[in-house]
Amino acid sequence: MRLPTLLAVACLALTGCSTPYSPPVVVKGSPNFIGLADLLSPDQPLDVILVHGMCTHDKAWATGAMTQLAAAMDANVAVQKSDAKSLAPMATGLPSIELVPGKAVIAGSELRMTGIVWSPLTAGLKQQLLYDNTGDPTDCATDATCKPKRATINAAAKDKLLNDCLADAMAYQGKSRDTIQGAMVAALEKALSDSPPNSRIVLISDSLGSKISFDALSAILLSPKPSAAKDAAARLGQIFMNANQLPILGLADQVITAGPPVVVTEKAMPPSLPSDSLKLFLSLRSKPASDFKFNATGPSLAVIAFTDPNDLLSYRLLPSRYATPGVALSDVLVSNQTTYFGLIERPDTAHTEYMANPGVATAIACGIPKSARCK
Repeated sequence: MRLPTLLAVACLALTGCSTPYSPPVVVKGSPNFIGLADLLSPDQPLDVILVHGMCTHDKAWATGAMTQLAAAMDANVAVQKSDAKSLAPMATGLPSIELVPGKAVIAGSELRMTGIVWSPLTAGLKQQLLYDNTGDPTDCATDATCKPKRATINAAAKDKLLNDCLADAMAYQGKSRDTIQGAMVAALEKALSDSPPNSRIVLISDSLGSKISFDALSAILLSPKPSAAKDAAARLGQIFMNANQLPILGLADQVITAGPPVVVTEKAMPPSLPSDSLKLFLSLRSKPASDFKFNATGPSLAVIAFTDPNDLLSYRLLPSRYATPGVALSDVLVSNQTTYFGLIERPDTAHTEYMANPGVATAIACGIPKSARCK
């Protein structure tokens, strides 16, 4: 019997399990927010762009996430089947990002979706770590292949969280950042350029995918050339962030300086606090349209961050850190899996199960409080 099954049986026997943030809880001081259901209109298209986070993902992730969104809107509409479209291979012969389109008709309104699968970009680098993945134990003193014994939980953390997931962050924060960012700029330009001029645009991003997306969106806004993608980037009206990693990823962009350490609290944000990718994007988006030489002032923007407190790789957003005129920021606590005896929630699923969490999917689809347009 596997460990999760054993824990579940023990929970039933001892009633020692809980999901403290199911349904999701909006942190005091954060505004409530609307969901996709209230953005649907027969006269105005709704475009949703989904970007995955750390760990290996493929087309199945995109189609699964889009289907979950449609189902969460209580419409029970499956995403229409459509062939995945890849960007043209880069001149260097590097793997390409895959764009997976989807569409659903909900209450007479069209929901257009695009899943951006950037995982192929780092797959080759991560192959270097596979030699140390857990396998059937061997006698490392005599056998030609050494596969050490690992405890079950440690093995899962090593193989998934370290070798597959954290490895993505290491790649992006290192010498491959420019390459990954360039590919992401091309992917977002394609997705945004396909958006009708009057469409509403929503971004749903997970963990590292949020940073990659904000960096790419800032690059698009900073481009000297006017484009449909730049116009759409400024028109972005809602961002849902799952598993926010910006605080820890931002450490890689900072330089150690002399003087007292920067201390961040919820009530006091030091003015010298270094900027991160979200702050840069928000500051660029708030500039007058004339600064970018295109005609788009952009609507007000809502940023909603979902965080499982037991997700070891994620951090609350802290709205005061990103206070920007015209931007509403919301911190939302969720429980992705069961907490066992108040001691532990599986660290792998705590970080990777946001879109599979019915509470998160419903909040994105219907808002908090739940829209009257949802059943």
